[in-house]
Amino acid sequence: MSLTFTDSDSQSTDGFCKFLGYGVPGIGKTMLVTTMPDVALVSVEKGLLSLNPQNQIRVFGTSVNVPVLEITDVDDLNDALRFFLSSKDAERFQSVALDSISDIAEVVLSHAKKTAKDPRQAYGILADQITQVIRGFRDLPKHVYFSAKQERLQDASGLVRFGPSMPGKQLTEKSNIAHFFDEVFAMDVSPRDADKNTYRFLRTAADETWNCKDRSGRLDAIEEPHLGKIIAKIRKQD
Repeated sequence: MSLTFTDSDSQSTDGFCKFLGYGVPGIGKTMLVTTMPDVALVSVEKGLLSLNPQNQIRVFGTSVNVPVLEITDVDDLNDALRFFLSSKDAERFQSVALDSISDIAEVVLSHAKKTAKDPRQAYGILADQITQVIRGFRDLPKHVYFSAKQERLQDASGLVRFGPSMPGKQLTEKSNIAHFFDEVFAMDVSPRDADKNTYRFLRTAADETWNCKDRSGRLDAIEEPHLGKIIAKIRKQD
């Protein structure tokens, strides 16, 4: 048997950032897509109204026209992954975003329910298939961002914690998709100040309430909601 060693420096500096971001509806998770370099969006949502130019300019001061692959079933999802893995046309994209993995999981679950003999088996099929999807897209040689809905979980002691939501306990509790990513952010909004203004921000550090993490060790506990700037900060050479 022949073994080949790499080293920890090369494994930690391949240059690609893998993000999972979650939050409540309307908080701005989808708009984070527009802050990534040369991004393509894989989406199950129709319209994507929040990405209209006027809204982007209002929030970021500029706007970009993001190419979108619309997903309606499992075959579309697999085709999208094959495109980014092997198509020459995909080489122009530095980043890929999936919005949202929670909704994409619902598409996979719907397909699983149609093929499973026992509807209860569908959730086991879902766990297996969506894990493969997450790993497939996460391991692309590009920056990757998954958005997710927010889940409120309460344990037996009554402790409440927030994290990314997926359909079925096997994904939300057992598989815990946050384990697949180096960077897990919760998008939140500040309380209103004296002038009744608020601002959005990203939580990057775990605590007793929020399931977050930053394996790069380069981010502050609170960061501006701009993935392009975060990528630059993580990749900055000391």
